Amino acid sequence: MESSQCLTELDRTFVNLTDDPAQGRDARRTYIRRAVMKNYHKRRNQKKEASRYEAEGAASIRENASKASMTPNHLANSRLSPQMRALRLKIPKFRLFEQRKFPEPSAMQMSNSVLRYLCGQASKVAHDPSLVAFLHPYSEQELESSSASPSSKLSPLKTCQNLLRAYGSCKSETLGLSVDKESLWEMIHQHQEWIYAKVSTLSTWELLSAAQAVAIYVLLRIKLGKNNPAFPNGDIALLYTLGTIFRRFQVEGTLDVSQHPLDDWKQWVLCESFVRVATIYFTLNVVISMEIGLPCNSPLDWDTEGMLLPASKASWSAQNIDDWRKRTSTLLPYKQLKWKDLAAPTSVGDCPVEDWRESSDELGLLVTMAMTLRAQLLQDAIQAGSISSRESSASCPR
Repeated sequence: MESSQCLTELDRTFVNLTDDPAQGRDARRTYIRRAVMKNYHKRRNQKKEASRYEAEGAASIRENASKASMTPNHLANSRLSPQMRALRLKIPKFRLFEQRKFPEPSAMQMSNSVLRYLCGQASKVAHDPSLVAFLHPYSEQELESSSASPSSKLSPLKTCQNLLRAYGSCKSETLGLSVDKESLWEMIHQHQEWIYAKVSTLSTWELLSAAQAVAIYVLLRIKLGKNNPAFPNGDIALLYTLGTIFRRFQVEGTLDVSQHPLDDWKQWVLCESFVRVATIYFTLNVVISMEIGLPCNSPLDWDTEGMLLPASKASWSAQNIDDWRKRTSTLLPYKQLKWKDLAAPTSVGDCPVEDWRESSDELGLLVTMAMTLRAQLLQDAIQAGSISSRESSASCPR
């Protein structure tokens, strides 16, 4: 298989090395990163256990409920932002990639629907990438046209597709994919390490392809339902690699996701594709535990409320610039809507949010469901007393 040219024999005892000696430094950094994260989680779990025992001991001797506000957990929460205090109430109860539990049956059913849809998207990659809601056909066309020798250099997304076809098991008469083979996950984690080592050298479109591939691996991991014992830190490595890709754009300032380009279809496809990959991440963050001990939603990082809503189905399905201009000419005023606009009260009559809902595709419906579930999480936290309703509204950027 052509994709195996960029993947090397796996060494489980240390790191995934490549044939290029110059990559030794990256391999050592990978090993150190994994060791640091493993020790970090070990210490954090120990602190959680110690805090829990301390809290239980304090509760047994303090019968006055008013004194409960002086427990270590409360003091620790008081130093967090209101929104993080709200969601932290849920996080310690979950392992990485474990589905969150919602008290309302309807919310739980909605969460299940979101996960099934997303996992189904990942399975479609092996059959037809054009069926995936966050993959645009022009992306691969751009990579092939910009490569000096397309046949000798596979994109990360194409390698991902080849791996799934070669090592996965396609279900008969369906678009499903069985991903429980250990050999598949060995190759996936090799490819993930290769992407991480190459991030600084990839072009803009290659970075997009890498982000799409890693997002697919994350979805497949969730579909699998368990981590590969041979790679205990594989989940963290996938999320860390995805974050590294997006952080490169943030540092270099080469991608502005605060607004869509209005007159450049090529740049529009690039921006919208990254918005949709980020949409997958933030949607997952609502329905499963994505806490890996690293700062998320910081003022300088990507944040949920500030994300652009996915573009209309008509704009996303355009196959060329003329078709795109024709389809978007009447929709441009509504493309700058953010996730936070879905939580704002809607006015009667002409409303951009309602117009967006009418023109959106399946991914837009997914975002709407995610924001509904996120509001439920915050409401549960308010009722539990971790934050006040005033703090919750103040924590959302306007």
